[in-house]
Amino acid sequence: MDTVSLYDKYHSEHNKKYMYNLITQYIQKENNVDMSSNSTYNQFFETNFTNTFQKVDTEDLKDLNKHLLDTQVDYYKQFISKQQSIQVDKPKEIINLQEPTNLQDDELKEDNLLLHSLQRIINLQQSNRFSYRIVNKVHKKECQLEKIILPIEDNYLFANPVLILSLDNTKIELHLRGTMKLGTREYGLYTPFYESTFTLTSDKVQISLNSQLSTTKKRCDVYKIESNDKGYLQMSYTKGEFMVGDYVRLCNFENIELDDNSCLKTQYKIVEVTENGIQIEGNSTVKHGLYVMNISLQHSIHLSYR
Repeated sequence: MDTVSLYDKYHSEHNKKYMYNLITQYIQKENNVDMSSNSTYNQFFETNFTNTFQKVDTEDLKDLNKHLLDTQVDYYKQFISKQQSIQVDKPKEIINLQEPTNLQDDELKEDNLLLHSLQRIINLQQSNRFSYRIVNKVHKKECQLEKIILPIEDNYLFANPVLILSLDNTKIELHLRGTMKLGTREYGLYTPFYESTFTLTSDKVQISLNSQLSTTKKRCDVYKIESNDKGYLQMSYTKGEFMVGDYVRLCNFENIELDDNSCLKTQYKIVEVTENGIQIEGNSTVKHGLYVMNISLQHSIHLSYR
C-alpha cells in the first residue's frame, strides 16, 4: 500500500508555491522590495529548493521548509540586498506576516485533519456515508486532499478504480492506490490524480462520493430497530449492508427513554445476518426504536491545511 512520501510532499507544487510566496512576502514586508521579478533571486530559489532536500537529514516537512526559508532570506541579505540596481517599492499595505521566530512555529507548520463519515450530521431522509454534511473545522483555510480510506463495496460506485469526491463546490478525481484487508472487509486507499488546493467557506461542508456518471446514492444508511429478541435485531435494510464480522453502533435519534445509555457507547459485533435482521453479541436489552449504523462501512478523509 502506497502512502505520500516526504519527497512527494516537499516537491509538490502546493508546497513549493506556498513557500515561495511566504518567503517573498516576508522579504517585501521587512524591506519594502518585491523580489518576485528578480531573476537572480528566482534562480537561487530554484537551486535552493532542490539542494534543501539533499542537504537536510529529516523526516519532517517543517524542517525542510524552515531550512529553505532561512537560506533564501540569508541569500537576500548577504548578496541581493547589496546590489545597487534593486528597485525598492514605496510603502504600501502591510502584509500580515509574523516575525521569523513565529514563522518557524506557525507559518511553516502544516496541520492535518481527519474527517470521519461516522461523525456526520445525520438526516434520516437522505443522509448516508456517500452523501452527508459535517461541521467545518478548517473554515477559510487553504486545504489539500491527501487521501481517503474507505471500504470497497459491491455497488456501482466501485465499478472501476476511479471516484469523484465533492467538498461543497470542489470536485476532486481520485484513483485507487492500494487495498488492505481488515476482518471480512477490503478497504481501498484513494489519492488525487493531481494536486490542487481549495478553501471551505461554509459552516457545514457538503461531502459526497460519486461515480464518473456523477451519480450519488440517496438512501439513508441507518436503520430503525423494529424488535429485539435476545440480541436479534429485526429491521428493514438494504441487501448487502451487513456482513458477519462487521461492527455496528446504536443511535437514539428519537430521544427514547433509556434506563441505561451504555448501549449507545458500545460497538457490537455481528454474528449472524438474515434477510430481515442481524444477531449481535453481548446485549439483549437494546430497545426497539433505536437505530443501527454499520461502522465497518464508514470512511475517513485526510486533509492537510495551512
